[in-house]
Amino acid sequence: MPRASKPATLKLITGKPAPVDAPRPDDGTPQCPSDEPAVLIVWNEVVGHLSRMKVLTPADRDVLHTYCEAVVQYRDVTAILAREGIAIKATPNGASVPHPLLKVQNDLTRKLQSLANEFGLTPAARTKIKTGDSKPAQHGAARLLSS
Repeated sequence: MPRASKPATLKLITGKPAPVDAPRPDDGTPQCPSDEPAVLIVWNEVVGHLSRMKVLTPADRDVLHTYCEAVVQYRDVTAILAREGIAIKATPNGASVPHPLLKVQNDLTRKLQSLANEFGLTPAARTKIKTGDSKPAQHGAARLLSS
């Protein structure tokens, strides 16, 4: 089966030219569709990072909202597991079994990793992002001499 073509915006972000007729999302910052305080805290933090990286548009709102909700859920599940432990006594003879929330935590981890990659929020994903005003990184003496 042939590999699916990458969306034009992803090609643009990774430094590959998008076709001239490819749709381009509007510039700007999306508004958070949630009024849940924990989600808003994560939203504001992530929007700050993505805005500085110049990769955020209003078209990203729902995927970003999903990411922020998953972060909150992951933190909640992790707190419960820290309190209750990763094993529970669930059999009649008192044997321990893995806490059911471990599966939820693992599923959220996969979801967060996938969405974080979409936005360039992991070190490996960031190496693939190029914006129009990106400058080559300077190292060592070149960086010191340019200051």
